[in-house]
Amino acid sequence: MAQENEQLEEAFASDDMVTVCWEPACHMHRLYYWPEDKWVEHNKRDNYAKYTHSICEYHYQQYHEEIEQMITDKDVGPTVETERSLMVQAA
Repeated sequence: MAQENEQLEEAFASDDMVTVCWEPACHMHRLYYWPEDKWVEHNKRDNYAKYTHSICEYHYQQYHEEIEQMITDKDVGPTVETERSLMVQAA
């Protein structure tokens, strides 16, 4: 992990593209040349212009499980009542 943190520091210093998890409280980072499943926790840099956003492995799995649970709980799509409720909440 120390090597990955050094690579991240080098990327920041050279103004290279760095991917960060899109969840605001998540500090997971990755570089484009790392394997897709490799993420390293690192402090975010405020106003770093070369950030791209993606979803880290942890949050991907979390969302996947939540969606699967929603599909299991609802054998059909949203009801008219649910859609109306969402529209009222959005207004």
